[in-house]
Parts: sequence; structure tokens; C-alpha cells
Amino acid sequence: MRCQECDQGETRTGMTTVPIQLLNAIILVKGVPSDICDACGKFFVDVTTSHELLRIAQEAADRGDDVTDYRTEAEE
Repeated sequence: MRCQECDQGETRTGMTTVPIQLLNAIILVKGVPSDICDACGKFFVDVTTSHELLRIAQEAADRGDDVTDYRTEAEE
């Protein structure tokens, strides 16, 4: 699919690290399934993954973590 950000590259399915800022913490969620542009590097996640990212980040912030590793059921 053509990249929605740069309109130059094509997106490919892959894994990325997503930084999320919550209050005074920055949570790095690693291993997130996404579509990544081969030209600009912008990544896109679906709605379900987006909701899951917010849940994971909030739980990590509540625990005081700054890095958490996200794994899909298919990877486990």
C-alpha cells in the first residue's frame, strides 16, 4: 500500500518500537506489528493494536516501567 505520510514509498508488514508519552514517563513498546514505509520509515498500526498499545503503556506507567515488550499471540 502507498504510504499515507510521504506518498513515495510502499508499506510493508513488520515490527517496530513505539514510543508513548504518558504524563512524565515515556514508554517504549517493542515488537509492535505494524505497516512500515520503506521510504520514510513512518509506521501505521490498526485500531485494535492502537487500543492495546494504550492499555500496555498505561499498565507499564502504573508499574513504573519505562520499557515493555509487546508480543502478539502468534509470536508466543
